[in-house]
Amino acid sequence: MKTGRISLILLSLLAILTGCTDPVTETGTLTISMDNRTRGLSIIDMETRYYLVDVLNTDKSITYDQIRLEESAAAYPMTVASGNTEVSVSAYNRDNVEIGRGTSSINVVPNRNNSVDVRVEEIPGKADLIIEIDTSIKGVDFIAEIQKSQAGAVSLEIPLTAGPDGILRGRMSLDSGFYLVRIRDGNGNYYGKVESVRIFKDADITYRADVGEDRFNVSIEIHNAIVPTPSVAVEGGKAQYTDGESYSLTAISRGITDPTYQWLIDDNAVVNGNTATITGTLPHLAAGRHYFTVIVRGSDVQWVGNHEFTINRGI
Repeated sequence: MKTGRISLILLSLLAILTGCTDPVTETGTLTISMDNRTRGLSIIDMETRYYLVDVLNTDKSITYDQIRLEESAAAYPMTVASGNTEVSVSAYNRDNVEIGRGTSSINVVPNRNNSVDVRVEEIPGKADLIIEIDTSIKGVDFIAEIQKSQAGAVSLEIPLTAGPDGILRGRMSLDSGFYLVRIRDGNGNYYGKVESVRIFKDADITYRADVGEDRFNVSIEIHNAIVPTPSVAVEGGKAQYTDGESYSLTAISRGITDPTYQWLIDDNAVVNGNTATITGTLPHLAAGRHYFTVIVRGSDVQWVGNHEFTINRGI
């Protein structure tokens, strides 16, 4: 027993003399951004309204609070433990339907600025397109023509059958993607204009049309959307400031219980920036693009809001 105690003491002294520390306490800065190679080129970029980001240190099994990034948000910096880290991103559209996912890994080096780009790809799948026609035109069959919006796509037809309420209905399961929809009757007459419909995985869509001799009104409704998540918006900021100018911004958070706030200008903390509203004077900044960032933390999730501005130094 004495030998064991002496060995433990010697090991502790050795750790102190060699500067060894608990590896869990070693941290680095990790900046997360979406892969800009797809910006403006893919359906994900055109349809995304916000991202939900999960960060996991796989070496130490540390899971961080989920982050919400608005589509327009700048890259998000956070302090994490060093080691192998996995970043998972889900993209959501305005109807709160998950439309894309991406994962990237990085070995976070302690005491350094680390960055990771996550490429988000569309989630393939199927959903139903439901057609409903309310028409005052009697004695005529109606058909919905469907064609995927790509070269060489085959045209499909959805027969419409009248229900007890007199509404003509039909449905078809389709692969995710863009589709063109047009309504015609059995005599070959077309009504209204061609409408574009976007099918996402597991998000059924109802296409409703009110058809008459001189009218054609369409509404499109997406089903199976997730419950809307909380959000953060930044208000009061200007698009352009001069160096050293005063500012006043407010974070508007919705659906977040007991929020706390942390404000940054670019990657630097704002003095006294722990309230919803901040006021102050800009530090010396280079001409060009900069960001106010607010991190709002709830009980188990954190959200991010951004305001982009430029510094104008004149001619």
